[in-house]
Amino acid sequence: MASSRGILLHRSRGSMNRLIALLCLSATIAVAQIGTSTLTGRVTDASGATVPNVTVRVVQKSTNFTQTATTNTDGLYRVLSLQPGEYRVTFEAAGFKKGLNDAVNLRTGDTLALDIAMQVGQLTESVEVTGSAQALETETSATGTVVTGSVLYDLPLFQRFINSTLNVVPGMTTNGYAYGGSLGNYHLAGSRAGAIGIFEDGVNGNDQQGGTETTKPILNSVAEVKVITTLPPAEYGHSAGGVISAVKKSGTNELHALASMYGRTRRMQHRLFFDRLRTSDPTPGRPNGVPVFFMMPDANISGPVIIPKVYDGRNTTFFFFGFQRLHEKKVAQVDSSV
Repeated sequence: MASSRGILLHRSRGSMNRLIALLCLSATIAVAQIGTSTLTGRVTDASGATVPNVTVRVVQKSTNFTQTATTNTDGLYRVLSLQPGEYRVTFEAAGFKKGLNDAVNLRTGDTLALDIAMQVGQLTESVEVTGSAQALETETSATGTVVTGSVLYDLPLFQRFINSTLNVVPGMTTNGYAYGGSLGNYHLAGSRAGAIGIFEDGVNGNDQQGGTETTKPILNSVAEVKVITTLPPAEYGHSAGGVISAVKKSGTNELHALASMYGRTRRMQHRLFFDRLRTSDPTPGRPNGVPVFFMMPDANISGPVIIPKVYDGRNTTFFFFGFQRLHEKKVAQVDSSV
């Protein structure tokens, strides 16, 4: 009797573990839909009639990760939750030549319409099609700007805050002094301060009290940042005054690494005209030169998970590790009475 109870308990725990894992996976997929891209379109034949049951394969070039969809009776297809990057898209159906578009570039939050007209023939034959960028976004009412992480990384942003992306976005104004460490004095398209939402891989990063303090992702780990200025989609709740959506990098089939040092010192900063006679060393009574000294070493490494003679994760499993540290010194005058 005791042994049967032990078996039953073991099976119950195993079922519970599988249920928890399934729920966690479902939650991860639901969250990841914010900030990712969508590919949609219509498949027709040469006469313009819709073609159902066409197999659409979307392959990310850097990882060979593949997602598949099938057109419905109206010839429509839709592929969700695609990471930013370059893709290869193929269209296959019995009685038609294979359609191929090898240059599909998706950006953060895109909903790209990719239509194709299939040609009668054999599947062993293929027809390469090309698509141009849309002059006007027709799949969503939201307007915004996308900046790649590499561009932000090359800009001299103070302490590498991704919130500083707002400084290169049309329609942004500030109320007094504003910097990337907080969203308190930024306004998008005339909205009030404190109403800008920030999302990191689909997770809201605003503090729940004032809304101006936010999470601060490591800049060298960010793939793209999209700033939505007007009419944010419904999935971006808590964001009446615009959205900053950051999507982080993932590993690829190639090993990549980066290391750098970024900062500001007194010797690197020019002086104002009337500061030319002052000493270069700050003192408690006279904080000359640069009021803030900081250095930021950072590094990252990414690639496929490979355990020699045990596991080869190319095309399936990847890793990304990022590091960033802030060394900061400040000189300020403090008056006190005894």
